[in-house]
Amino acid sequence: MSDRCRHELLPGQCALCRPIPAGVPATVYVTRGGEAYHGTPRCAGLADGQWYAEYRGNEVHAIEPISAAAAIVKGRSRCLVCLPE
Repeated sequence: MSDRCRHELLPGQCALCRPIPAGVPATVYVTRGGEAYHGTPRCAGLADGQWYAEYRGNEVHAIEPISAAAAIVKGRSRCLVCLPE
């Protein structure tokens, strides 16, 4: 029996195989220009970010579902509005 994950990394080294934090759903929501991941596409923090981007004249990106593991691997942080610690 191997003690490596399916990506051939040791336990704890693979962000994709590491358990997601408590309270975070398996699927989260992000935008291409954002820095956080959200538990719902209707998050007030996400809506505020979209509004602020539009207000500043920036492109407003579509809200996309992705796995929580992928969001974490990409360096996203959890939303303080819908996913507080």
